[in-house]
Amino acid sequence: MEPIHKFNNGRGAMLCNGCRTIISTGPKTEELFCDKCKQIEDIIDMMKKDEELGLYETEHLLSTEANKKRLLTDINKHEK
Repeated sequence: MEPIHKFNNGRGAMLCNGCRTIISTGPKTEELFCDKCKQIEDIIDMMKKDEELGLYETEHLLSTEANKKRLLTDINKHEK
């Protein structure tokens, strides 16, 4: 995955690969995600590890994408 760098009227801006918000302005950096999206990615990684370790009963598993959407919805509700 490549960092998203836009010119932003000559000033330059780094955009989050998850939600496309501006992370920083100025020269290009290697940053890929904003703090909010980093937290979501960390939670998803933990859920994947838990699934791999067999910590969940098969009938109680939800898809990772459904959980990601639910997390994004919950976070967006709390920000409003």
